[in-house]
Amino acid sequence: MDTDRTPTKGRVFAMLREAGGNWRSGEELSRLLGVSRAAVAKHVRTLRGEGHQIEAMTRRGYRMLAEADVLTVDGVRRGLRTRCFGQGAFVLRESTESTNREAALLALGGADEGAVVAASAQTAGRGRAG
Repeated sequence: MDTDRTPTKGRVFAMLREAGGNWRSGEELSRLLGVSRAAVAKHVRTLRGEGHQIEAMTRRGYRMLAEADVLTVDGVRRGLRTRCFGQGAFVLRESTESTNREAALLALGGADEGAVVAASAQTAGRGRAG
């Protein structure tokens, strides 16, 4: 049974990513995750739909060819070299008026130090140049 708190799709992604382009069998992924091979295949389809390039081959399994070029919480956290920022509350938006405005609202709401707000696009953000 899948007892890790990370969603199974995220664990499939992590296992394929950690394999560094090498093959991971569906049977192995199924056993390690405590889910059916059909569930593994479903999560691989979902990951492909998100833009990740994952190759599948009968009797070999799956391998990650390339990650999608999209903003994700896990992707940002992997790049952080901090003990504070991004370790707690993390708000990720496709689009927002202003990440600073959302961060201020989080702070006023009692968010812990280090909360992060990130967005692929801002519609009213002022940026570094004011």
